[in-house]
Amino acid sequence: MQSTTEMTCLDESTIEKITEFVEARGCREVIRPRLLEHWPQFRFIFCSEDDMEDKTAYKEYKGFSVFLMAAGMGCARLTHTPQQAIGLIIAEHETEW
Repeated sequence: MQSTTEMTCLDESTIEKITEFVEARGCREVIRPRLLEHWPQFRFIFCSEDDMEDKTAYKEYKGFSVFLMAAGMGCARLTHTPQQAIGLIIAEHETEW
């Protein structure tokens, strides 16, 4: 496992490229391998917005919200600072029937 100092952190431009990729292909777990092909240095988790209900998203998009995973060796945590983030949590919005 990489140490925190060796991990590549995100920036605004990369986040924008990743979210455009997700928007174009749909917010689904099945695109995770494609994300990893393009950005293998980052981590990606897909979940439902219900899983993140008490958290504040970094950004909202049509159909999904984005949360930033903070770099660190301990328990997983969120950040709102791209330069401290090593991955994205992409929370799909539930559609109302």
